[in-house]
Amino acid sequence: YMIRSRYMSMYLLRFHHQLFASYYLSNNADLKAAFGTNKVSAINHFGSYGYKEITRKVAKPENLGSTFEAKMVSSSGSTVGLTGTNVTPTNNLSEWVFTLNSDGTYTIKNKSTGQVLDVYAGSADSGANIQTYTSNATNAQKWYIFKYASGQYVIRSKCAPLRVMTISSGNVVSSTYTGAKTQIFSLKALGNNTTGGSGNTDSGNTGSSSQPTTT
Repeated sequence: YMIRSRYMSMYLLRFHHQLFASYYLSNNADLKAAFGTNKVSAINHFGSYGYKEITRKVAKPENLGSTFEAKMVSSSGSTVGLTGTNVTPTNNLSEWVFTLNSDGTYTIKNKSTGQVLDVYAGSADSGANIQTYTSNATNAQKWYIFKYASGQYVIRSKCAPLRVMTISSGNVVSSTYTGAKTQIFSLKALGNNTTGGSGNTDSGNTGSSSQPTTT
């Protein structure tokens, strides 16, 4: 009887895990893209980061318009710029042109150099370097913008569903989401934007355009 009860408890626990994993994936489109139907991996990910994942608002990418120019400034106070072709926290060469792609991603081009934001070697590893490179339309150069809070965003490469742009020790990398201030960005409009289209509200894909803030 005790053995039977133990097996029954294990079965119910596994069943509840499966139900929760389904809910977890269905409410986080970026995680669903990463895990597909692999509920075990989803539960393991939740065990490490779930308490932070639940509070974030990144299930749907933002539409901020067809094209706009902005600076990316982290909540920790760092501006995303360039040192050579490497993306670093600096005010140097820190103006970017965002262009919407048909899949809902943005290509982010440096206004001065003409090269675009790129994850080195298309890596999905946490800590992968972010650089600029000649545009080639690969997933390493396509970026989803997710709303974190009013006027704040999380920026994620299409090539790395579980990583987000992160300021890290004088560098900018693609790293596992933790909700740190170094991963939350404001988009400071340059004042000469030609944005179009409708952006998202907190509740979905309808409502007035959610434009970058003007400095």
